[in-house]
Amino acid sequence: MNILVITHNDLDGAGSAAVVKVCHPNDTLNFIPTAHDVLDDLTEVAFTSLRESAIDLLIFTDISPSLSRIQQIRDENLEVIILDHHKHSDWADPEARVGVRGAYGVERCGTTLAAAYFDKDSLLFQDVLNAIEAWDLWKLEDPLRGKGESLNKLHSLIGTVRMREYLQDVLTGTASLEVSWVLDCALQHDKSYARKRADAAVIETDSEGNTYAVTHVGRAELNGNVGGILATKDTYAMLLNPEEGTISLRSVNEGVDVGRIAKQRGGGGHHNAAGYPLK
Repeated sequence: MNILVITHNDLDGAGSAAVVKVCHPNDTLNFIPTAHDVLDDLTEVAFTSLRESAIDLLIFTDISPSLSRIQQIRDENLEVIILDHHKHSDWADPEARVGVRGAYGVERCGTTLAAAYFDKDSLLFQDVLNAIEAWDLWKLEDPLRGKGESLNKLHSLIGTVRMREYLQDVLTGTASLEVSWVLDCALQHDKSYARKRADAAVIETDSEGNTYAVTHVGRAELNGNVGGILATKDTYAMLLNPEEGTISLRSVNEGVDVGRIAKQRGGGGHHNAAGYPLK
């Protein structure tokens, strides 16, 4: 079978795509990592490939198309599987998912959602899956979050394509999950940078009366680090990156739903991690 996998261009996207590969060892797979803002056009190209039988199956992991594209899948009976856990996506609506293959659940990240869907939970290396989930779902007290942070740092250094290949090797036992001392040094440098940016934060109040701490973060891969320092039950973090034209938001589990705020401003994301364009 010839399968095309469209995945989110972050650690969880790399992990979920790696799971798909491990679960389809005898099929031909091609992978495209992407972002939400270009997904709609990419989806139409992929649909054309399905219609022309250039591919047999299209799988979305850790990302999902718009409601109109989901409707196309249903109307044309296209061979598509959608595996996405984002709370503010169109895929989150149960009515949108009727008649379309896939899975949804905010209690899992894309990686563990893919493993559960393909019934490989007991066969894969659980520490790898759970470390990615601890990082992606902001499980700050999880003992594997530190390992997830290391994996996320490695992703920032080598990119989604190489990270997916590395995780495939880890999941099949041909590579080690342990990171080198060089990566540990890089992590220490990142923690120092995150602390400096957090110390420079200013406390403000938004139009709904919520308190937030705002600071400039010029390295998008460290939004989680800075947000983890600033976000509390009563305060969410706003991280400005004018160089990339983005604003990222972070909160804790019992804090404000920043995904809702981001969606109101033209973006989206999770309860604890979201973002929108800087206009």
